[in-house]
Amino acid sequence: MAENAVVCVRVIPKVEESVVNYSFRTKPVVIQAFQMTFARRYNDVDWPEWLHNAWPTNVYPNPIDPDGHRLLIVTTRGPVKVSWNDWIIRDTQGNLSLCNSDIFESAYEAVA
Repeated sequence: MAENAVVCVRVIPKVEESVVNYSFRTKPVVIQAFQMTFARRYNDVDWPEWLHNAWPTNVYPNPIDPDGHRLLIVTTRGPVKVSWNDWIIRDTQGNLSLCNSDIFESAYEAVA
């Protein structure tokens, strides 16, 4: 080999076997939520500020409700009908979603 020859050496790192995990849990994220009842529909004194701010753009009366009592909320998947006792949820990005009371009570707990 000549004195000025350059030798290139490629180091290949050892590949370790990866462990695949199929079980996950949600990160502890604090959301804001408000339970809509018939009484709260017409007396909005308890509505949080973010819900007032969403009216009437993202929360509004359902135009096809024959009595005119029910609401719709705009979610990332489109408008959703609100039933009495449903929870309107505002996530950390400000998006609204809906959760029925049974699921909400099993998935969430109040924080101080």
